[in-house]
Amino acid sequence: MRKLLTFVLLSIIVYGCSSDDNVISSLCFEKEYYEKPLLENSQEIVFSGGSDNLSIEVSDDDVLEATISNGKIKIKTKKKGFVFLVVKDNMDNTSVTIRIKVVDRYLSLRLANPIPNNSYYKKGDCLFLVNDENRSFYLCDESCSLKETGNYTLFMDNSAFSLSLFSAENIFLYDISNSSYSFLWSAIPIYLGFSWINEEIVNNSRAASPVGMTAVERGTGNVYYFYLDTTEIPYGILK
Repeated sequence: MRKLLTFVLLSIIVYGCSSDDNVISSLCFEKEYYEKPLLENSQEIVFSGGSDNLSIEVSDDDVLEATISNGKIKIKTKKKGFVFLVVKDNMDNTSVTIRIKVVDRYLSLRLANPIPNNSYYKKGDCLFLVNDENRSFYLCDESCSLKETGNYTLFMDNSAFSLSLFSAENIFLYDISNSSYSFLWSAIPIYLGFSWINEEIVNNSRAASPVGMTAVERGTGNVYYFYLDTTEIPYGILK
């Protein structure tokens, strides 16, 4: 009798584990709302759960296209606007709806060490240069709180690659000629839609280096090092 009870208990335990392995968890997204920049390359939204039988519907194909597989939604943005994505699990006939806003593309530049004494910038600051009609910039602190906003200009000044930042409180002018080659000739054209006049004038940019901006402040000579970052601009800032 004791052996029979032991066999029954073991059978229940094995059956329970087997059943748990076959349970399909519900679809789960990190957020219900996303903002994605208008880029030529595809972007991803990761999710968890769901079966292997998923489908996706886009409320407006003119704004973006989307496909789904292997725990990722791949999107191809086409123009600015709002869309709803309905992700359906055909196995149990459940669905999850998320909202996406396509915004202007932008560069995220995170401040790196060393930082000059009495610097306007602080450790962890992130500078966002936006490819919009006004050439807007936004400066956020390490916690992504907005510190300042204004406009920027890219231009040549006596064969030097230059960046200016204008806000209600400050005007900054930088020589960015010592930035990496990939930043000047790849990141800026791709993300900001700006092209320098003549590539032959490049003589100080660093060809084999991480993608980053070296900004020498005119007047003070202070040098700031920014590296290309993947930080998203805080939601709700861009129209």
